[in-house]
Formats: sequence, C-alpha cells, structure tokens
Amino acid sequence: MLVKLAATVAGGLSCDGVVDPDAEVLAYGSSIELGDIRCVSERVALSCVRTDTGIGFTLSRAFFDTHATPAALGDTPAPPPATRTVPADTEFTGFVTPTGSILCDIYSAESVTCFVWGHRWKATPYDEEREGPCDADFAVEVHLGETGPGETLTSCRSDSLGAGPVLGYGDSLRIGTIRCDSSTDGVTCRNERTRHGFDVNKARFRGF
Repeated sequence: MLVKLAATVAGGLSCDGVVDPDAEVLAYGSSIELGDIRCVSERVALSCVRTDTGIGFTLSRAFFDTHATPAALGDTPAPPPATRTVPADTEFTGFVTPTGSILCDIYSAESVTCFVWGHRWKATPYDEEREGPCDADFAVEVHLGETGPGETLTSCRSDSLGAGPVLGYGDSLRIGTIRCDSSTDGVTCRNERTRHGFDVNKARFRGF
C-alpha cells in the first residue's frame, strides 16, 4: 500500500509525494540534503528546514510544529538519550511515544496505565459483576499497580490517557520508584522497588 504525505509551511517548504516502500531508511541521528532542503531524522520526530531561510517544520504521528529543530537548523547533532525526572510527590504525569501509538499516565508515582492504538493482543475482559454497568466507553489498557506484575485489563473510561509530552525513543521518564523507557520496540515500565513491570507494543504484551 502506498501512502501520500503532505506538509506545507509558510515560505514554500513542502513535503508532498508518494512514499516508496523500498526507499532507504533514514536512521535516527542521520540527515539528508537536496538543494536548500535539509531533513534530519530524530528519535522524537522528522524535522526539515530550508537552509536559505531557516523556515521548516517538525512532525511525527503525535504532533506537527511549524518550526525546525536545532539539529535541522545547523550542525548540532540530535540530542543523546535522556532521562526526564519528575518529583516523586507529583500526583500525575504522562507521556506519548513519538508515533502517538502508545499513551501512558502515571499516578502519584505508584501506578502506570497505558493505552496502545491498534494492539493485536487480547486483554482481560471487563468485569461487570465487580465493577458494575459501564455508562461510558470500554478501553483496553495495560496497568502496573503498587504490587504484582503488569497486566492487561478492560476498563470503563470517560476520559482520555496520555496527558504529557512526547517521550523520545531511547529516553526515559522516572518518578519515584517508577521508570518508563521508550524505544522503537515499544514501552517498558517497571517499579524499581518491587521489580515488577511490563513491556508492550502493538504486537505483544509481557508482564513481569
């Protein structure tokens, strides 16, 4: 299947064409230049710029911004993997992966809940006898509580997940004893006190 991608910003910089399924992969941290256009592949997104004007854009499946990153604007290399530390007394934080396919919330540095778009694994069904009738929407989630390994579940949810910034591939988020790592292979979250956790992507889930 061929996919058409189009993005245009002020100044005439555009990306418009049919994606060649056999095209060469632009590895993370690498760049390509054609005339006055430079594009840099970063862990968080793809950023392109007109080198003559400095006008550009940055995009991933999760977001679009009408500004180029420092790596695209000059010779600055893409930043190395980083750990974002949130104060342990923070009641709530969250993140989304660069593709926007995995969204996670962390509550009071004690539990993690993630939603995976397009997952192909099966989750534990909703327990209506225990939880009562659902008057909202069913949501298939991955959950890590204060004790025990990570698990799948189906919840009754009226709000959304992922109220946080993009967590780039190779980057980590740490809050209290909870640590989540983002990679091209998915998300791994663990409680470093109990050593329980999970790793998940669209194709698989593993609790430990």
